[in-house]
Amino acid sequence: MDQRSPGEQYPHPHAIVLTGTKPATTDKVQQAAPLSGHQTTDGYRLWLRDACSCNLCVDPSTRQKVFETPKIPANISYKSVTESKDGKSISVTWENDIPGFGPEHTSTYEKKELGRYDNNPVAVESLQANEADSYKIWNRDQVSEKIQFIDYNKSMENDKTLFEVLKQLRLYGLVFIKNVPGENGPAAMGKRIGRLRDTFYGETWDVKSVAQAKNVAYTHQFLGFHMDLLYMADPPGFQLLHCIKNSCEGGESMFTDAFYAVNQLQSSQPSEASILAEFPVNYHYKNAGEHYRHAHPTVVYDTAQSTAKTRPVKYVNYSPPFQGPFNLANGTSSTTSLERLSAYHDTVRQFQDITEKEENIYKYKMKEGEMVIFNNRRVLHARTAFDVSSGERWLKGGYIDTDVVLSKHRVLRERFEEE
Repeated sequence: MDQRSPGEQYPHPHAIVLTGTKPATTDKVQQAAPLSGHQTTDGYRLWLRDACSCNLCVDPSTRQKVFETPKIPANISYKSVTESKDGKSISVTWENDIPGFGPEHTSTYEKKELGRYDNNPVAVESLQANEADSYKIWNRDQVSEKIQFIDYNKSMENDKTLFEVLKQLRLYGLVFIKNVPGENGPAAMGKRIGRLRDTFYGETWDVKSVAQAKNVAYTHQFLGFHMDLLYMADPPGFQLLHCIKNSCEGGESMFTDAFYAVNQLQSSQPSEASILAEFPVNYHYKNAGEHYRHAHPTVVYDTAQSTAKTRPVKYVNYSPPFQGPFNLANGTSSTTSLERLSAYHDTVRQFQDITEKEENIYKYKMKEGEMVIFNNRRVLHARTAFDVSSGERWLKGGYIDTDVVLSKHRVLRERFEEE
C-alpha cells in the first residue's frame, strides 16, 4: 500500500502509478491504474471524489447526492487506485475522506463516463459526439437526402421508431410524421415524448387565417423566416405542426438551418461573425392582455463543449416579426453602441442572405395527416402566402421544451445504442 502522507506530492507528477490493496467491493480489480498529467493534481482528486456515485454517496432510491462539495477536505488524497482486469473501470480508496465515510468506502468509475466530463480536448470532443450527436448542418440538397417521413402509429407504439424520430431531431432539427389521424397529433406526440409546454396560446393552438389576427401566423400573408416566442427568457425548444387541412393554393412550409448559416459566416469571416454572439437583440409581444419582453444575442455558443478547434452553436435567436427597438446604451456610450449596431447590421444581413438562399431552403407543402417537428432554437421556419378563397389551411401546433426531448433521447439511446 502507498505510504505517502496525505497531501504529499509525488516525485514524478507527469507519470505515476498508484497501487493498493484490492477493494472488497469488486472481484475484477487486478492491476494498478496509471495516472498522469492533470489527474495527479489536487483539483482532479477533488473532482474525482465529488463524482463518486456509489450507494453511500448517491441515494439508490432517489438517485440524489447525499453530500455537499464543500464538505470534501482540501487535503483529500488517493490511498489506492486500481484498474479492473478489462481496463474499463478504476476503483479508488481515499485518505482524508469526507467525515463520516469510513475506510471501506470505495469509489468505482467507468472510464467511459469519466471521459465524458474530463476537461481535456479529447474528452470534450467525445462528450460533444455522444451528447450532441455531432449535429449535422445542412442545405437544401443535403437535408433532402436525409429527411425522414416516419409513420405515426409506429412512432407511438414502438420505442425504437420513436428513437429514430428523436435522432433526426438531434442531428438535423427536422423530421416529418406521416399518417397522423384526427386533429390531436401534437398533444398525442407531445405526451409520447414527455409533455407539451403550456403557454398563453395553450398547450395546443390552431394556425388558421382569421379576421383581426393577434399574430401574423393567423393571417394568409407571407410569413418570413423566424423562430417562436423569443420574447420569453426560455423559448420552447421544439415545435410540432400537424396539417389537418391544406386545400388552398399556396401555403408551402419552408425551413432553413440557422446553424448552417452561422457556420458559413464563421468560416468566411470569423471576426465579424463574433458580434452575433455579443450584441443583444430585444424581442417583445404586447397584445391581447399579454406583455412579454426579453433580449437574446443572435448566436449562443455551447461554451461547455467548445475546444481550441471547435465552437459548436447551442442556440440561434432570430425572429424579425417580434423584434423590438435596440438599446442604445448597453453599458457603453451611445456612439459606441451605434457603431456596434452598424457592425451587427452588416453581419446579420449576411446571415439573413445565407438563410434565404434558394439552395439553403427546404420547401414542402404539407399534406393532410402529416406533422412536422423541428428545433425552434435552430431551424428557421416560414410560410408562403395562401389564397383563402381557393380552400382551407388549418394546422394544429404545440411546443415541447428542449429538456423534455433530450431526456427521452438519452433514455432511448441508452437502451438501443448499447444493443
